[in-house]
Amino acid sequence: MQNIILTLIPQSGEPLNTNMSTMFHGLLMEFADSEYAGLMHRQGLKPYSQYICRGKNKKEWHWHIKTLTDEAFNKLAAPLFHGTADCLELKKKNIALKIKKKELGERLTVEDLVQKFYINGNANRRIKIRFITPCAFKTSGRYEFFPHIPLIYQSLMNKFDCFSESVSVKDNDALRHLCENTRITDYRLKSSRFNLEGIKIPSFLGEIIFRIEGPETLVNLANLLIYYGLWAGLGIKTTLGMGGIDVE
Repeated sequence: MQNIILTLIPQSGEPLNTNMSTMFHGLLMEFADSEYAGLMHRQGLKPYSQYICRGKNKKEWHWHIKTLTDEAFNKLAAPLFHGTADCLELKKKNIALKIKKKELGERLTVEDLVQKFYINGNANRRIKIRFITPCAFKTSGRYEFFPHIPLIYQSLMNKFDCFSESVSVKDNDALRHLCENTRITDYRLKSSRFNLEGIKIPSFLGEIIFRIEGPETLVNLANLLIYYGLWAGLGIKTTLGMGGIDVE
């Protein structure tokens, strides 16, 4: 797993907003290996997530691209990171973006995460999740735009098992125990809408604080899954800019 962050400064065109992450996805595909990009269009769960967010300096925006496998990094993120372009263009909006800085995150394996959060975990029972970009879930054909605990864990378990070759966490009993022993102790949320090709997806932004009870192994599993969400994203449409999170 590895991520890159591009710091961008708009030079012309419309003001940026998080809904434009869908256009950044298209831009990412332009730089990516063409055969791999075609495969990604046909695949269900995908081994990467990406989103944009405004920096502390209001003139800057950060484009986060996070990959879950070495292949995804080499064929999706690396061509953009190692490319010589110093400016990007969102052609649909005629927006020019100067690349101010490129940052390369630490490379981690699933085994590294398991070792850190599960085997050597310090049983962090209080976890804050901050939803940087709109988040939503889909169940029984309907959008759910509240951070229901079962949907959070289920989303993370599905993504973890899909791209982990050596470790499996998807287990109905484990999911049940996680849900029974996790509660939301505080939250600051607001409803939102994520515009996707003319469809406004109901979603939410803000932060929640989890309190996890139960044995240490269960708490460590919760930590492992939630921190995995830093790379995988949370909920639906994470490749198009939704579900970008930060964890404390």
